[in-house]
Amino acid sequence: MADVLEITIDEGFVKNANVSRSGQGGKAMMYFTTTAKITLSGLNYIEKEEKRV
Repeated sequence: MADVLEITIDEGFVKNANVSRSGQGGKAMMYFTTTAKITLSGLNYIEKEEKRV
């Protein structure tokens, strides 16, 4: 789950979310989504993918 969350953050699909890892590039320890919001870019991606199905 943390890896997927990091991808959505990196792609700009989600804001105000965070993944905490142990050490440098280590195992995901926690992720925070309490204040997470989907961005316009994220909504556009979802809309585009829904049309493909």
